[in-house]
Amino acid sequence: MEKSLKSIAELNKKQFSKRQAIIKAGIEIITEKGFHCTKISDIARKANVADGTVYLYFKSKDDLMIKSFDYLMTAKLQSMKEMVRDIENPLERLQKFFALHVKMFSSNPHIVRYITIELYQCPEFSKEKEIRTMLHEHFNYIKQLYDEAIEQKLIKPINTKVLIHIIIGHTEQMLREWIHSDRSFSLAERAEDFAEILRYGTRF
Repeated sequence: MEKSLKSIAELNKKQFSKRQAIIKAGIEIITEKGFHCTKISDIARKANVADGTVYLYFKSKDDLMIKSFDYLMTAKLQSMKEMVRDIENPLERLQKFFALHVKMFSSNPHIVRYITIELYQCPEFSKEKEIRTMLHEHFNYIKQLYDEAIEQKLIKPINTKVLIHIIIGHTEQMLREWIHSDRSFSLAERAEDFAEILRYGTRF
């Protein structure tokens, strides 16, 4: 097997494009066939590369799954933060931030399935430091907005760590139910119902 490339920074434009093509192929094939039924050869064929080429960029199927999560979420989350950055009221910023999440998931059900079902079957997922760090930064951003709202006396003093756990748990369950029921209910309406509960539950 050829030696793997060490990092994205080492890639030239052509190599980066090929890496992205493999990731996109992996997401499509794994979402369609499932994590355990997908072979590297399936992904390579979809990406129009040789099997060995996949291993130039990813150590294994597990590694491809982890890097795909970063590809799917990091840039999107950063973009959302940029879009709400100039909203001064922290609660309004949160509302817009959540609305952008709902729009992303509603428009890309394959991403929901990939994240809530297939990714959890990856043995390396739960112990991958990069993902834990990224998720921590994401949820800490939400916590900071709630803390800011408390400081401005927009909501009553609450344990924001507990609140974040409630939000995480509900969001995961809602997305799983949505994708398992073949999107039988409106994700936007369900999210708005939850947002209403949060609004009334945190008011003075």
